[in-house]
Formats: sequence, structure tokens, C-alpha cells
Amino acid sequence: MKTWFVAATMAAVIAPSISTAQTTFDVPGLFARVDTDRDGRITPAEIRPDSGADFDRYDLDGNGLLSRDEVRKQQLLHAQASAGSATLTPAILEQVTANAFVYFDFDQDGRVTREDYIQRGISQLLEADFNRDGVTTREELHRFHRQTPR
Repeated sequence: MKTWFVAATMAAVIAPSISTAQTTFDVPGLFARVDTDRDGRITPAEIRPDSGADFDRYDLDGNGLLSRDEVRKQQLLHAQASAGSATLTPAILEQVTANAFVYFDFDQDGRVTREDYIQRGISQLLEADFNRDGVTTREELHRFHRQTPR
């Protein structure tokens, strides 16, 4: 259970399309970027391109897989952007990297593919779908992030 919690927490660090580490999550920004039909709801089909673009940005060698080194580099970038890399010791970075790698390996085959990353993005989105109707509204995402809508 603790490993899942750490992996889920670190997923928030590596997946800014869904969440960020120690900053207020930008619900309006996500909706502006992802809600392509502007209906106030994000569907799995709408999150696919955004998650795919994130994956492509993180896949530094363009081989269609996220290596542990690529995940580690993204962890450092996000730590610097949110709290400063000084808070991420080498030991913590390695644990975070290992947990994030496992978390994003959606089909658990030991590799993080583009589709794995997209499926995890969809899974994260649907975690905020409190009424389980298959879409996430602004209100649900605010509630998920324990925010009062602005």
C-alpha cells in the first residue's frame, strides 16, 4: 500500500497534465488545454493527446519508451520547478524514479510505452470522476484536488 501511495504521489510529480507536486493544481489551465469541445467535461478521448504530448516531451531519445534515466531527468525537472532540486536527495530521487517507473508501466511488462503513459493519464483523470459517468468535470477536479473553484 505504501509503495502504491508513493508511486501515485510521484505520478503527480511526473505528470503535470494531471497534477503538480507542491503547487496548486491549475484546473482552469487543464480545461483550457484539454477540453477541446469546451463542454466543461474532460473525456478519456480528450486526455489522450495531452498525455501523448507529455510522453513525447519526456521520451528524450524518441524511441517510444521511457527509460529510467528519462524518468529520473523528468523527476529532477519537476522538483526544480516545484520545490527546488535541493529537496530531492539522490536516494529519494532513485526511489521516486523506481516508483514512478512502476506506476507508469500500466500493463506491468517492465517497459513504459507511450500507450502505458496515456492509459495512466486516463486512469488518473477517471480517479477524479466521483459520479463514475466516464468524464471529469471542473467541479470534480477541484474537489479531487481539494480546491474551491475560482
